Amino acid sequence: CAVEWRRAAARSLTTSTALRCGVLLLFAVSSALSVWAAYTMPVGLQATDLVPPGSRAAAFFAQRDALLPGSRSLVEAVVQHEPLASRPADASVDIHEPTVRAGLRRLRQALEATSFVGSKGGVGPLWLEAFAERLRLDGQPPADSLPREQLGALLASFARSPDGAVLEEQAAFRSVSGTVLATRLRVLAEGYGARRMVALRATVAAAGLGDAAFLHSPGDIYYEQDAIMLEYTFQNLLLAMIAVLAAVLVVSASPGFVAVMAFCVLSCCTHMFGWMGLLGLPLNALSLIPLLLAVGLCVDYCAHVVHAFWGERGNPKKRAASALRLRGAAVANGGLSTALSQVLLAFSESLVFTIFFKMMCGVVVVGLLHALVLLPVCFSLWPGEGRPTHQRLEPELQERGGTVCPPCPRSAWGDPVRPDHFQA
Repeated sequence: CAVEWRRAAARSLTTSTALRCGVLLLFAVSSALSVWAAYTMPVGLQATDLVPPGSRAAAFFAQRDALLPGSRSLVEAVVQHEPLASRPADASVDIHEPTVRAGLRRLRQALEATSFVGSKGGVGPLWLEAFAERLRLDGQPPADSLPREQLGALLASFARSPDGAVLEEQAAFRSVSGTVLATRLRVLAEGYGARRMVALRATVAAAGLGDAAFLHSPGDIYYEQDAIMLEYTFQNLLLAMIAVLAAVLVVSASPGFVAVMAFCVLSCCTHMFGWMGLLGLPLNALSLIPLLLAVGLCVDYCAHVVHAFWGERGNPKKRAASALRLRGAAVANGGLSTALSQVLLAFSESLVFTIFFKMMCGVVVVGLLHALVLLPVCFSLWPGEGRPTHQRLEPELQERGGTVCPPCPRSAWGDPVRPDHFQA
């Protein structure tokens, strides 16, 4: 019964016009939807995603979101003025220079002008304003008119004063023994994420303070990944495809074979994005790893069917049906065994394991559908008659004084009737 079912399935996929048109139409629609899913796919990994649902941390995050919906994130802009003794190579800008003080004022104004920060309490105080007021009350000229030595003494006096101590406690600056080491500007940003992190960094860079000015927040460890995720994903997918296709070219020495495998790899990767969109999986560091694995696993399923088709004789329909009969069961067994090996991950409460399980199931589904459904249909429409491998290689081997063993006779369902035929 299994043999008859295999023969009937292979015959239907390679001869039925309605079925083949349906498969190709479904493939075109799924490809378009997968491209749309890739274009609209969310990118990012939040710290809350890594927390188990039943943990106390998850309850804390849920309570926070309920009590403080839409709360702003704390981001800090820091400008270093003095190199540290332990890190003398750090970039710094001298606070005694008028251009540096002008850059600090320009930075605060630019941060206040940012749409998702706002001027009403969105940016912390700039200590230079309090210092200028202190100079005015003491009858001193503006800081830009003071000599460097006198300005340094007044800055040290201000840092040790009660007003300076209050500002330092409010994280407006950092000082040691009266020396101002760094200026700090606290920013409250709405909807802070990867894109707004990049926008704020551009604002800090435009202030003209060089590498001494930088921006950071506790969530940047995740937003750094999100900011480069798209570029990193496509770069690594491209490198993986090139490596796989180069290996196929070395092994097969057939440009046509490589072209077919390139189509399979590209189509499988495209449909993996569709699978991620279907399950609501974002693109992040957790889903990227199995996505890259899909390049190698999907090409493995397809390579067996393509190789069997390449080595058969006869018209395209016969070659496609024979390839499906010969390799279909083995490819299906390989895919199912891969899926079974991931079943235990489905019962985990960790997001790392559940995402890996969902992605690996997608690899198996997409790979098997391409190898067992799409490729036989496409090969049945392949133009021209095929020649078996031994006939294609025989002229070259005869020039070298060798011979090619003729193919083993096959039974009615395509299996070799003499297993010892392949013994060396």
